[in-house]
Amino acid sequence: MGFGMTSNKKKAAPSAPVRASSKLQDTRFAQTMSRSTEDRVHAPNGWITNEIGQEETHGSTQTLGATADPSNEMRASYVEADEMLYLYVLVMEARNLAAADLSGKSDPYCKVQINGKTEAKTEIIENTLDPYWNQTLCIPMEASRLCCGKKGSPICVSVWDYDTFRVGKPDFLGQITIPAHDFKVTGRKSMTSGWIVDDNILSESFEWRTLEKRQGKTDKNVKGEIRCGAWWGGRMDFKTGVQQEVEYTEPEITYLSVFVRSARNLAAMDRNGTSDPFAKITLGSHNGTCSTTSWQTKTKLKTLNPIWNEKFVLPVLDPATSDDFITIAVYDYDRHGENDSIGRIQVPLKNIPMAESAAARPKWYALRPKGQATSQKPHVHVGDIRLELCLEGGYKLPTERPVLGELSCMVLRAINLKNAVMDTPDPYVVAKFGKKWVRSTTVRDSVYPQFNMSVSFNVYEMSDVLSIALFDDNHQSTYRSIQEKVVALGKNLDALMGRVDIRVSSLGTNAIYNTTFPLYKSSSSEVPFFAGSLLLNLSFKCHDLPALYQSYITQQYPDAYYLKPMPFSKLVEKERQNIVGIELARRNIPIRLEVSTEVMKNYMDEFSSRRTRANVDRIKRVLPDYTRVTRFLDYIAEWENPFVTILFQTVFCFLVYNAHLILPLLFTVLFLSTVLGYLRSTGITMNISDDRQEEVEELSAEDVKNSKNPIAAMKAKLDSFKGYAKQVQDILGIIAESGERIESIFSWQDPRMSVICMAGFLGAACMSYIVPFRFGLCSAFVFLMRPPSMKKPTPTPPINMFERMSSKTHLMM
Repeated sequence: MGFGMTSNKKKAAPSAPVRASSKLQDTRFAQTMSRSTEDRVHAPNGWITNEIGQEETHGSTQTLGATADPSNEMRASYVEADEMLYLYVLVMEARNLAAADLSGKSDPYCKVQINGKTEAKTEIIENTLDPYWNQTLCIPMEASRLCCGKKGSPICVSVWDYDTFRVGKPDFLGQITIPAHDFKVTGRKSMTSGWIVDDNILSESFEWRTLEKRQGKTDKNVKGEIRCGAWWGGRMDFKTGVQQEVEYTEPEITYLSVFVRSARNLAAMDRNGTSDPFAKITLGSHNGTCSTTSWQTKTKLKTLNPIWNEKFVLPVLDPATSDDFITIAVYDYDRHGENDSIGRIQVPLKNIPMAESAAARPKWYALRPKGQATSQKPHVHVGDIRLELCLEGGYKLPTERPVLGELSCMVLRAINLKNAVMDTPDPYVVAKFGKKWVRSTTVRDSVYPQFNMSVSFNVYEMSDVLSIALFDDNHQSTYRSIQEKVVALGKNLDALMGRVDIRVSSLGTNAIYNTTFPLYKSSSSEVPFFAGSLLLNLSFKCHDLPALYQSYITQQYPDAYYLKPMPFSKLVEKERQNIVGIELARRNIPIRLEVSTEVMKNYMDEFSSRRTRANVDRIKRVLPDYTRVTRFLDYIAEWENPFVTILFQTVFCFLVYNAHLILPLLFTVLFLSTVLGYLRSTGITMNISDDRQEEVEELSAEDVKNSKNPIAAMKAKLDSFKGYAKQVQDILGIIAESGERIESIFSWQDPRMSVICMAGFLGAACMSYIVPFRFGLCSAFVFLMRPPSMKKPTPTPPINMFERMSSKTHLMM
């Protein structure tokens, strides 16, 4: 057993405050008093801290790139922090305690208090008078500096008896005080960050001390002794006392192709001697878990030999690392009752061949009655089904892709968090980029949590988005015993407190950003509101600059996505996310299913009148350049300035007689516009999708959770209308996205893409000047109208570039 708690106990997370660096010295610190934790019991390895929050001035929305200093060399991927000090309190054991229960025993636990405020608690040891905790509690520097120095307040370690049925208040069993000058144990070396102390030597340095009564109190049940001590140390001095960040990689997902061709000689389930068969496909596992999504063919009426010829693509775990199987069941459709099961088969995924192998061909499978084991021979013939099963490896991205660069992110702290409930939140951070997930430690009872979580990601695709979300941990210290933990396990969900999405292409190469981002979340009425701010330190370091620019013109997905488009792509993606979420929830320190679902959630899959209006506003923000042209033409036609009008007519006539100069002039104007956009670039703003206040009538149509609105019952009548309105919403979103991608070239949303387009404009201007206009126009027309046999089904480099251009789609909620 390591120093601290037993290995099977999950540690809650500490706050990790740091002294502000040179960039943060102007930040004002204000202590925010958390709500009383007197009635709360800390979970194993308890971290209950009095957070020191940072007050920051909230003015105009900061934009990504506004604080970047490109002149500085790439000296670090995050703000350098000084040594982070903690006050460690080791509570070893107690003996001969007073009996507070009728059974002659007690359920003792310890509190660590500074100036009368509870900072940490140990676990509860039930039914004993000689508890053994061996638990290291940690109090961050800002919370424990109240007891620094000669005039500092001492630490009070008190022992209490927990009342399981909460009939009364916890019974006081005694306390001791540790003066500030006793914090460093005599005869022991000074602890420095990274040094792991020997358990036995440290344990022998603490002596037994007699429990005392409280001053001014008439305590009766006070007797016994306790062995504990305290000292100063760094964050890494006792790894068993500090829960580190955890990093996970998404499980490898492959795709299973199921071609349901036909069936023969099915059992007759209807009175007329026929059936109305359809096939249903589900995924299962030997550990009892089953997919929540199923795939179903069309129903063939009045036949025993149906022909379906329907293809499905299912995301599954890598068969080499899982024991999953696929179940294909055939049912008889009943309009007025439950569908009757005709038969089914189960095929392990590890027995299914790859699509490239010769074994991937249609086969007949004998259906078995429901409930019959797979290994048994079918006693009753219920029919056969013809299937073509194979694993599609072409949809998987290459495992050895070139690393374009490294994205470094340090989540420093959150500011003025707003929670949906009145309690003080217990926030933690989950970051996702590509297939890598990172979960931070949990900060106890704070609206100004300090995380100091540093993480780096390998960048394979510049259009990927870094998602950072804050959640309120409802599974730490919300229960006081194992029984309460079991009861609360299925009830409490970690609530989303806000999220930030950043496209990596918007970051400058080798530039450091230290920026506060607004946090947004959806309320019960599905309307995003400001939930606080998050201070991040970001940087992108390029490893191979030529490969980075080349990645913009290469296709984004494997050839299979274009040669064999995946059917039901949205349903497949939803199931893939569900598989990833279930696997992450099974880890030792889990990323819970509701957390991963929120991080991977695509808000564009749901209809919203607010999002529709937001798409209209996006179009209006992109169209001003075009409306400015029409106003200029009106200005010319009205002869408001005769000199400008005569000059414009002269230039127009000159271009008519010299048509070969039109394209060079056009591309030259585009080139100069891109250069001018670089001088006026302000980066990407983090304004989320139309987050202004809504009218009550508009919110009533979006209250899908039936939270406060009494007319939410009319949602069923609006579903048919929303189906058509969602199509309009999607069209508006596509138009807005296309306009934003073109506009991003001139606003330098993606500096590398703007450089590529600048070079393209300049090259096109030169080529169009050299090549005769009529010849170039005819050549382009003949090239575009070439025969299909001379065309490739994969997208061309301009299309690949256009798909990678920046837009604000990832900010839509």
